[in-house]
Amino acid sequence: MKIIFEFDTTNPDFYDCNENDKLYRMQNADEMASCLSDLAEKIRSLVKWDEREQISKDEIEETFWGVVKDHHLDFDRMGY
Repeated sequence: MKIIFEFDTTNPDFYDCNENDKLYRMQNADEMASCLSDLAEKIRSLVKWDEREQISKDEIEETFWGVVKDHHLDFDRMGY
């Protein structure tokens, strides 16, 4: 089976519609998968090794967005 994703970047409307966002998501699919793997590892580490009774919501959000930033992912650009 062969699957080909095609984007017409010469179309004048390419950047005005969501096709540009779709292309960006396709180009960053591996980085998103790597980001998810890193997030899973960080959360596992917090749950397994952190001896505190509770981990603050702020710390979890900071960890999440830190990993996303480390992977240079732009959720707004992806349309999320």
